[in-house]
Amino acid sequence: MKTALHLADITGYSLRNCEYWLSGKATIPGDALAALLQSEWGREFLAAVMTDNTPRWWMKLKAWMASVDLATAERKQRRKLRELLDDANQSPNAAALLLQDEDFYSGQPYPARPLATRRR
Repeated sequence: MKTALHLADITGYSLRNCEYWLSGKATIPGDALAALLQSEWGREFLAAVMTDNTPRWWMKLKAWMASVDLATAERKQRRKLRELLDDANQSPNAAALLLQDEDFYSGQPYPARPLATRRR
């Protein structure tokens, strides 16, 4: 029972108590719930407990947590992009890589129909 052992490590309760909690024969005491919520896995534990519940505060909290996750991912991507650009700028052909855009410098197609001229 790896789950019971993990639960015992987080809550500080005995392995036997944790096995009873997992079997459904006993309820988890409040201090053990608090220890679970305050642990490194508290967010996942809260999400598992609130799976079938949809009060407004929970929906707002989930949306806020999702926005925090997105902001974190965005910062990570920006950092990675900055590192890639720094690496590209250190190469000898960096200016050619960043300034050469063949599509931009190639000829532009003519309009499909002639432009209307103004009458005076």
